[in-house]
Amino acid sequence: MGELWSPGFRLVGSEVGEIVETREGLVALIDNLFGRAPRFSWEWTRRDLSVHVSIAWIFAEDHLVQTNLKGVKRAPYRVVAIFEKDGEHWKWRLLSGSEPV
Repeated sequence: MGELWSPGFRLVGSEVGEIVETREGLVALIDNLFGRAPRFSWEWTRRDLSVHVSIAWIFAEDHLVQTNLKGVKRAPYRVVAIFEKDGEHWKWRLLSGSEPV
């Protein structure tokens, strides 16, 4: 999980309490999300990447897919991610997910 986190990283999810800024917080959130009874996956329908000098951002639309014993539920989902180039390496700075209504 350490690959996703770097100093200055922030994840803002679509649910209450899904804001993390530390490596430990990121690990706990991912463990919580993927430790739940429903299984989560994403079906990406659009991914746009833009780069300007040392800043890059991704906008993606997809469907969040929840699978459990009752069946499969799909809901629209959007993600924005921002990256900053630090020397030779890109650092992930922000990930924000939302469930449009």
